[in-house]
Amino acid sequence: MTDEATEEEVLLPSANPLELPQSKLQPAFVNPNADGLPWVEIGLDIMFKYLSVNESTGAYTLLTKYPPGTQIPTHRHSGTVFAYTVQGKWTYLEDDFVATAGCVICEMPNSNHTLKVFDDSPEEMILLTHQTGDLISFDEDGEIMAIDDAQTHLAQYLMFAKYQDLEVDESLIARY
Repeated sequence: MTDEATEEEVLLPSANPLELPQSKLQPAFVNPNADGLPWVEIGLDIMFKYLSVNESTGAYTLLTKYPPGTQIPTHRHSGTVFAYTVQGKWTYLEDDFVATAGCVICEMPNSNHTLKVFDDSPEEMILLTHQTGDLISFDEDGEIMAIDDAQTHLAQYLMFAKYQDLEVDESLIARY
């Protein structure tokens, strides 16, 4: 803007969007080969891939596979979780929804829930999640049994991969 710009020129941008200033921003990351990351078993036949981590905000993205009938401990996230069901059929024991392929869930911070894959799920359930904050897991008595975050999840992924003799090309884990 110059000193000569009129108030009308400042308040009314060009009607042609092609004349608007172009953003110089590039994607935070592009991972052309997330399939190159191994599935790592973390117990109860549950497997996951660690896709990305934002080391400044603590946000992270996972793909997780759960066999039919799986029930994980009650837990709470201190931040928001967006979950997309790739395949399978699941619910939270505390709710009455049924998630199947294509279902998107937004979990608000600090809600307790117990994920359950239906026993009659026609296939394993695969869930893509983008999470922020801590994951606090509880035992059957409601006592805290674990607190994890983006960094501890990443460390667990790498540790389990090592113990399972799986090679992880860490350059495929997007860090932004």
